Parts: sequence; C-alpha cells; structure tokens
Amino acid sequence: MTALCWTGAKFADLTGPDGRVQVPDGCVEVRCEMPHGDVLPVQVPVREGGAVCRMQRGAIVIAALAPRDAARQVHALLFRDDGTAGASARFSGDRAEEGATQKRLGPVAPGRYTLDVLEWEQPGWACARDLGELAAGETRVELLYREPMTVTGRIVTSSGRPARGEIVRARPAPVLPGADDGAAWRCSTERWDREPLTAGDGSFTLRVDPGAWPITLEVGHPQDEEGTTTLVLDGPPTGPLTILRRPTPYEKAHVGRPAPK
Repeated sequence: MTALCWTGAKFADLTGPDGRVQVPDGCVEVRCEMPHGDVLPVQVPVREGGAVCRMQRGAIVIAALAPRDAARQVHALLFRDDGTAGASARFSGDRAEEGATQKRLGPVAPGRYTLDVLEWEQPGWACARDLGELAAGETRVELLYREPMTVTGRIVTSSGRPARGEIVRARPAPVLPGADDGAAWRCSTERWDREPLTAGDGSFTLRVDPGAWPITLEVGHPQDEEGTTTLVLDGPPTGPLTILRRPTPYEKAHVGRPAPK
C-alpha cells in the first residue's frame, strides 16, 4: 500500500512499515491506494493529527480483444449506471506489445456498469454492452467492435416539401434477456456524437449497427407538436430511403389554404 499526503497544493509520498505512516504537519488529507491490487483507493481527512484509511475491495474488468481484432486501435471505457466514467484502457493495435490484447480496468466501486468500445478511426461511434451488477473481484469480458453501416435518405412532408432541420435517430433492436457474446452488444453514436439533423433538402446520413436488426429510424422529437415518425428496417436497405413526415405546424397553418383574391 502507498499513502500520499495532500497539503493543499500537492501530494507528498508517505512511507512506513506495517501499514502505518507518520502524518507530517500541514497534511490536510491522506490518500491510500494499492496501484496493482483490487483495493479501492480512499482519501480521508486528517483529524487530530491522524487519519485512518479503511480499504475495500473493488470490481475489476479484464477486457480482452478477440484475435481477429488484435490489430485494432481501440479504447475500452467503463461507465457507471449514472453515466459517469469509471475506468478506461487503450489498445494500441501493436501485436508485439506486452498485454496487447488484454487490459485491466479498475478497480472500481461495485455496482452496475456499461462497457463501451471505441475505435480511434471512427470518432463518435461506439459498441456497448450492459455488464449488469459487478461485484468485488475480477470479471472477464471479450470486447466486440462492429464497423458501422451507412444509411442515407430524405425526409419529405405530405406536401412534398423537404423536412429540414429534423432530428433523425437509429434505434437498434433491444438486447434479449440472456444474450451473450456478440448478441449482447449494441453499436451506435448515442453517447459519443450529436444527433444528426436533416439538411436543407431533407437529406440525412446515419451510421447504424449492422448486427442489430430490426433497426427503427425515428424522425423528430417526442415533445414536438407533430410527434415522431418511425420506419422499421428489417435489414440493410437497397438504396436511399424516402420517409414521409407528418405536417409541420407551419404547413398546418399555411399549406392548402385558398389563394387570396
């Protein structure tokens, strides 16, 4: 175990036998950690010239790349149930590097986590798996990464006008209970990229998960007056799509009115 003294400006190393150290004057907080173990670091205030670090075991994820993906340059990131980052590891893609296909994430506090995998060459795209509740100790997870498929199309209103500035989302099929290996992963831009909007001519380009059919395309926002428009894709489309959007509030007010005399 190592201990660090926080003086309000920097950390200073503390050393001593049998897990006991002398806390110097000016020490405000003490941080205790075991860099290569499964014990969670703790940081406690100094009171009456002393501090007690009560150590607890944490959860560790052993993230492993499949041999077919050993040359990929990816990041693996753990996220807590509230969306905050827990731990991360980087795979360089160098097969000769020691530990090139297996990394250790953690320790982190036991709890529910999601594991995201991002490739450096595909910014904004990630594959994720819900790991459920992680207990103290090690959990081995084989990472999966799927390249995105591109879907293009155009959104038009009932009057044939282009629907510009509309949000377009791709919702992959939900993970079935008990799914494992590749079936437990879903890939999307949900966490890592802005929601795409249709261009002035109503066109859009989406990245979708080719391993998660059926995929639901959702146009608009649920809080919009006209609601959302959806289209379910059971498989890869054969060409650009055309999606008919419900009339906008402007069209409801102006389109179809008799021309003024």
